[in-house]
Amino acid sequence: MAMGPSDEDEESRSETSMKFASEADTSSSPAFTFSGVSTGFSFKLEDNKGRMHRFNCDTRSMADLITCILQQAGDDIDKNNLPQILYEDEDHDKIVLSSDGDLAAAVDHARLAGWKGLRLHLDFSGSEVAANVKRDLDR
Repeated sequence: MAMGPSDEDEESRSETSMKFASEADTSSSPAFTFSGVSTGFSFKLEDNKGRMHRFNCDTRSMADLITCILQQAGDDIDKNNLPQILYEDEDHDKIVLSSDGDLAAAVDHARLAGWKGLRLHLDFSGSEVAANVKRDLDR
């Protein structure tokens, strides 16, 4: 008769497999969790040199998304004149992301449609909304 693992073995495996969010490698993780709800999503962004960047980002706020975009294409972006962020929908229309609610709605729509990610576009023609988000980032 074979015996299962002892309680001590079980505890030791549990302790080793536990990681706090701050220790986790979120760069390759498809989603972040907040109270058991996924708050991360995948995005694609083409920089000014035509290179495509794919990244995962927390989607609870536009400030989080802008931070991720700056990490990916920071050299192409003047941090004092942030571009307007848009995403491409199923009709290939470019929809403005100007608030946390817009971002949440876009990600919810993408998840319901079964998409793996959202393709982002940057509009450098100027945006008051982007300036407001930049002020929030600077605080």
